[in-house]
Amino acid sequence: MSFFDKAKQAAQTALETTTEAATTAAENAPSKAQEALDFIKKNMPKTIPLSVSEAQLNQMVKKAIADDSRIKSLTLSCEENVLAVEASIQMVGSLAITAKTRLALEHCELSPTRKTITMRRLDQTELGGTGAASSLLAHVVKLVVCGLFGVDIGAFSLKNINGLTIDKSLITADLAAMGATEAINNAIKNKINELLNNAPINPLLKMLVAPLLPTLTQKLIDKIIIEDLKVAKTGITGTLRLSQ
Repeated sequence: MSFFDKAKQAAQTALETTTEAATTAAENAPSKAQEALDFIKKNMPKTIPLSVSEAQLNQMVKKAIADDSRIKSLTLSCEENVLAVEASIQMVGSLAITAKTRLALEHCELSPTRKTITMRRLDQTELGGTGAASSLLAHVVKLVVCGLFGVDIGAFSLKNINGLTIDKSLITADLAAMGATEAINNAIKNKINELLNNAPINPLLKMLVAPLLPTLTQKLIDKIIIEDLKVAKTGITGTLRLSQ
């Protein structure tokens, strides 16, 4: 066999070997990606802490009430198990009243079918109806939600107050009706994606698993549970549990 024939045969063998290796890698890619995904699911943190300080809440107030000329001022104070609210509300003409109420965080649900937050009223202040007082409580709900989940205060508007139910003991806010669903989901997606992107796996495997992450993120969002929601002197805290 001549030198050129040997070289040609060697090149053909190398090509066949490379092709076989590439085919094997391609065939193994889905299983490797699933393996990496399973590793991430097993080892990623199962909870995400939520928190917002009293100072952060009050820093958001000015922007929160900017589109409601009836509310002249709003101050939130965090006490042990109590969120104290004090506001100056413009009434008819130049008359302004000071409204005060005390609230406790009761429950928050962010399931695919129900997105609500409930606060228990700790006093008998008359703040119901559809007027400025109702708007005030809607702003309080918005501030708590945006602060806890890291949502920009301008992400959804309260120009038309929808989804707020107020009675003598409870304030229940339907967050979907208030137009907050997309903003909350995006904020939670960012928190989950940060966990997934920080998973300690080989960079090449991370590239393989990247196309699968949006589906995993959505599955996690559909099953999240909000736990330990409470007010303390340092602010409002809670835990976002990822249920797989």
